[in-house]
Amino acid sequence: MKKFVYIFILVISYTSITIAGTKEVQEFADDVANKIISIVKKNTDQKVKSQQLYELIKSNFDVQWMSRFTLARNYKKLSEEQRRSYIDLYSSYLNNSYSPILMKYSDESYKINKVTKSGPKDYDVDITIVRKDASPLKLKYHIKEVAPKSYKAVDMVIEGVSTILNQRSEFASIIQNKGIDGLLGDLREGKIKSKHNVD
Repeated sequence: MKKFVYIFILVISYTSITIAGTKEVQEFADDVANKIISIVKKNTDQKVKSQQLYELIKSNFDVQWMSRFTLARNYKKLSEEQRRSYIDLYSSYLNNSYSPILMKYSDESYKINKVTKSGPKDYDVDITIVRKDASPLKLKYHIKEVAPKSYKAVDMVIEGVSTILNQRSEFASIIQNKGIDGLLGDLREGKIKSKHNVD
């Protein structure tokens, strides 16, 4: 009986922690979405909006983790100078990839359908963007707890397709054909375009 009570208490405690975590993650996702809406609805130049979205991405996405993930084992082959250059180039590439998608928040409404705990410090946030002149857009943000009660996004899944896995595959192909310097050159010249087309 005592063993059952102990297990029951552990289950209740774990459930309470999980609920608290998912609530905080939902608040994080809501805050980011509202900031995006605030930016894209401004009556300002597109370049200004893009720069503001760039700052938002750098603040709310774990760009360093994502940059390492996309290169996989190749990241260790970079010199310190190459790493610094790559992270800056990857940040710009990420903005160019995500900004057109984030712009879809303009004059649209969104709904957070659910938050799922997918690992000890990992969460998936399912979002639907309801659009006036197009079918709803299904997004999923993969979010990590990077510090106690501090969260950052590490992937955006669009209609079931992971952007970061696409990037990893494409970067590996470029490195195989052109080497690390070839990838850096392509990123610097803006030759690598996002494969996600949002209609």
